[in-house]
Amino acid sequence: MSTETNIIHTNRFISSNISRHNNLHRSLYESHPRRKGRERQEPYGPRLRSSRRSRRRHHRPPHRARQEHR
Repeated sequence: MSTETNIIHTNRFISSNISRHNNLHRSLYESHPRRKGRERQEPYGPRLRSSRRSRRRHHRPPHRARQEHR
């Protein structure tokens, strides 16, 4: 009986992980073409939420410092 419970728990964890990964991948993939198209037709803008997340993820040092050093 313990084994069955363990399997169920593992399955649930895998499902959750896949869902999270799929969502992240889809968001990244959708953001790319939409940004290029620059389409602002959709009434509801889930892009704002994605944009905020993307901005935080792109937190990297400025490249100006490297150029200045050169």
